[in-house]
Amino acid sequence: MKLGRNEKCHCGSGLKYKKCCQTKSSETKKTIEITLSNLINTIKLGLENLDKINGSKQKIRVKDIKLMNEDSLVCEFYPYKKKSIDIKIEIATIMGFFNGFFKDDPYDGIRFRYYATRAYNNEDLELLYALSSKASAEQLGTGNSVDWMKSTIFQENTNDYRLGIAKKIISEIEITIRKVIKDILSKKYGTDWWNLTLNNKLGKSIKDTYNNQFGFEIDNGNVLIKYTYILQLKKIITTYWPDFKMLFNKKTDFENLIDSLNLIRREEAHNRVITQSHLDELNEIYIKLLSKISEKYPEILPTHLIDSWKSKIKLIMSNVYKPLYSNSELIDEPDSKIKLIKSINSTKHLIEYIKETIIRLQSLVVPVQKNAIHNELVQHFDNYKNLSEKKLKNITNGELQILLKTLKEIENYEITMNEFTGKFLLSEA
Repeated sequence: MKLGRNEKCHCGSGLKYKKCCQTKSSETKKTIEITLSNLINTIKLGLENLDKINGSKQKIRVKDIKLMNEDSLVCEFYPYKKKSIDIKIEIATIMGFFNGFFKDDPYDGIRFRYYATRAYNNEDLELLYALSSKASAEQLGTGNSVDWMKSTIFQENTNDYRLGIAKKIISEIEITIRKVIKDILSKKYGTDWWNLTLNNKLGKSIKDTYNNQFGFEIDNGNVLIKYTYILQLKKIITTYWPDFKMLFNKKTDFENLIDSLNLIRREEAHNRVITQSHLDELNEIYIKLLSKISEKYPEILPTHLIDSWKSKIKLIMSNVYKPLYSNSELIDEPDSKIKLIKSINSTKHLIEYIKETIIRLQSLVVPVQKNAIHNELVQHFDNYKNLSEKKLKNITNGELQILLKTLKEIENYEITMNEFTGKFLLSEA
């Protein structure tokens, strides 16, 4: 369908078609010479006047526009609303503007690989960070906002986000512990395990909770266990500690973890503010309580642990290697001695990047269900490191013939790594 001159351009810039891609499509592509500082000022001005440029309801309240790592453009801004989803909508507007502004790389010598945004509250505390590749941002221009959101890395710090994460972590801990109690006690005491183990004041109080909610009593432990609170779960486990001790460390450590969890749960249950320190403590409690359980019960998926692992893997993998020198700087270097030094330094630089990536991967807490694929990922980087160290040895020792073979090995292994990474990211997205 043909766009009218005064309609919004399809590229996502927010500009009218006549002021954007109509001009680009009707003329031979020309690069525009502009200084970086002038370009940044132009972008800032455009975002701050979106309401006038394309009739948007709101302009972007820009804090700053800056460069990051030479190849990334960052917009820092103050969002109008505080909820995560509202901030992400505003971020999509900014990314769409970037996409339209840099469509077809019109500016001479200026190329960005990534676009990033940082949203701040009025106290200048960061609420949400988003990083999107240029290719991902182009999806906004074609109306694929869902695919853009899936391929964008978000780090959130809004109140509703922290509260939602806290609710998820606490719920998973409670549900997992209930499943473990039911499994262990029912296997030991049979189908009537509830009456045989909880024919006491604690068991009666849980039955009363069910009765108050539904108007009748039951004796089915598989149902009643779902109506227990965290301190009641603690009491059941400590009462039958010999049956559960293989899943935890010391009894006192278990009790302290549950008590700490209960304090945070009170805040979460009343929808009070959950701080980042609360989340950090919850993550620590989660790992200490559920790590051994996930080993003994691999069918009980600790989804928060898996989600946390996935997000950290995604962050590590998004840290794309930036070469010390470009290919032309190495190939076109006329001085053979300088070329040798550059080759050595470039290879050392790559090896350090690979080592750092391996260290970051090995530092992660890996869910038992993901051990195999995680170890395979680490092994690929380790193999790549070994080949790069072999290349460095060949260059340093002047082993030209061996170097050519090593370079071929590296070329083939890079294909293997790219295939694995594609499969990995597809399966773990």
